[in-house]
Parts: sequence; structure tokens; C-alpha cells
Amino acid sequence: MQQSAKGDNHTLKIVMKQMSPQPHFLQRLLTCIRLFKTPSYAWVTALVCMVLVALCEPMVPALLQPLLDKGFQQNSFPIWVVPFALIG
Repeated sequence: MQQSAKGDNHTLKIVMKQMSPQPHFLQRLLTCIRLFKTPSYAWVTALVCMVLVALCEPMVPALLQPLLDKGFQQNSFPIWVVPFALIG
């Protein structure tokens, strides 16, 4: 039993020596920035798209409000207009 425990400990030491220490967070962040900063036009495009989506998101409930308010009354509101406005 003593030899197997000693062998397991030796194996653990070898594995620990082969593992490299993890770099610090700032080093990893700098590596990521270097990898992704090249296509700057893509970052600008993504930022503009995010702003446009954030500005348009409140429009969806505003477009659905007439359907919920008047859509279930008879002959008062053309229901097909709301999906057309959402999709188109």
C-alpha cells in the first residue's frame, strides 16, 4: 500500500509541473483586445446596430397596443395591420 500511495503522489507532482499557471485577468484581457481590435469597422457597426435595436424595442409594445385595445371589438380595427406593421 505504501508504494501505490507514493507512486500516486509522484504522478500528481509530474502533472502539476506540466500545468502552466493561469495568466492574470489583465493579461488575458489584453490578449483578447489584441485579437479583436483589428476589424474596428465591425465594432462600430455592432455598436450602431445595438443602439438602433435599443431604440426600436419600445415600438413593439406600441404597435401591439391597438390590437389589444381595439382588436377584439367587432368591425372597429383591421387586425391584419398589426402583423404587417411588425414584420414590414
